[in-house]
Amino acid sequence: MFSKQEKANFSRYWKGVFKYIFFVLFGFTALRVALLFLYDDAENVTLFSILTGTLIIGVGSVLVSVLIALMAIFKER
Repeated sequence: MFSKQEKANFSRYWKGVFKYIFFVLFGFTALRVALLFLYDDAENVTLFSILTGTLIIGVGSVLVSVLIALMAIFKER
């Protein structure tokens, strides 16, 4: 279905997009947690909520990155 060149481009695209999306979302989550601690709402922050947020960020970033990479590959065709 995909040529070797398209597979190489796909890998390059999704890895490039993933790191930016992941770091932006992770930074936003870190800022949110820091603000909760700063304004004494830290009782709402648990390790489970932080791990769940990180999992959601990771999976969401992968899915969006793959979709963006696929759109770029199909646009090149």
